[in-house]
Amino acid sequence: RSRLYALEPIGIGTPFVESLSGYIARLADAHAVSVGDLVGRELSPLASKPLISFGPSMRRNRANSHRFHARAHAINGFGESSKRWIEALETATLQKKLRFLTLSLFEGVFSRQGASRHTRAWCPKCYDEWRTRGAIIYEPLLWSIDLVVLCTRHLVSLARECPHCHRPSKPLAVYSRPGHCSHCQHWLGDSPAPSPEGGPDVARGLDAALYRAEAIGELLAIVPRLEGCSLHSVFTANLRACVDVVTSGNVDAFARRCEVARCRLLSHLTGSSVPMIDIMLRICHRLDIPITVFLENDPRRAEPYWRQARKAVQHDRNIPARRSAEQVRLVLSTAAQEEPVPSLSEIARRLGYKGSERLYQVDPDLCKQIAAKYRQSCRSHLWKKP
Repeated sequence: RSRLYALEPIGIGTPFVESLSGYIARLADAHAVSVGDLVGRELSPLASKPLISFGPSMRRNRANSHRFHARAHAINGFGESSKRWIEALETATLQKKLRFLTLSLFEGVFSRQGASRHTRAWCPKCYDEWRTRGAIIYEPLLWSIDLVVLCTRHLVSLARECPHCHRPSKPLAVYSRPGHCSHCQHWLGDSPAPSPEGGPDVARGLDAALYRAEAIGELLAIVPRLEGCSLHSVFTANLRACVDVVTSGNVDAFARRCEVARCRLLSHLTGSSVPMIDIMLRICHRLDIPITVFLENDPRRAEPYWRQARKAVQHDRNIPARRSAEQVRLVLSTAAQEEPVPSLSEIARRLGYKGSERLYQVDPDLCKQIAAKYRQSCRSHLWKKP
């Protein structure tokens, strides 16, 4: 039997999975206690390391206090702090899937920078709709992610300030309640959240915001089936495969196409650093590839997406392939035997290069021979003939 109610988490395996901070608020509401009392008096003692840190002064002056203070984004993100909260909650409720209410499975895949927002955000229309239908009021994990600024259901901007006291809230506060302001306790469904209107620039911004929110929602939906594999290795291998297929391993061309820094892309390809989520979303948007494909453990499922992206890239612009010195030398040797011999510029174009510099780097002597034969053919000075 669990010490606390075995509250069932909402939406696991969907884009609207519940957040861990929202689950804690809902658990406190179910027990008719404040989040401060629930965390400070029940959950913190169950964790391997206390969830709340306090010094000698607080122990002496506030011995009977729950000692909990509003918390920021770490609960819903990844890292040791998130793991401690998950451990304490699973011990207290005997629910074993609470890790899916955080981004913890993406540790080592995406950077923490820009992952979780520091203040609470919500869709007032969702809250009103759920209350009207008599549905459970909760906070989706999607709303806690910094890049998500739009509700994908109602296409309205997420609210971040209480319409009554005009104050922002931390993701988890002493008096957090589902659908209510943690400061004044008023209902948040009344928040003004107008749909953005305006010209083409606003429309493009809306499309970009919707793309980000939907793509991140897809990531959250596949979390349960990602467990059990090394996501860092899978992600790095897929990113390398993508570059190899889309631009034939040409890192410079891939970076230009996706509008990312070459040095940063190289560090992600080697696995020495992990990308921010917005960088990966930019790559996915430019190549029209779902972000979930980069977490596919089966390369055969990802391969069709790489090939489709390559076709699109080649259609838009001829991307020069990365070729080995042996491959370039073979093309030069073959061209040297042609009659009439082609120019070095023509050979460079066949290889997808803008100039002949790479050809001279590989085999300067052979390049000089081809250039001499081309001059001897008199085709290099056709413009001088009458």
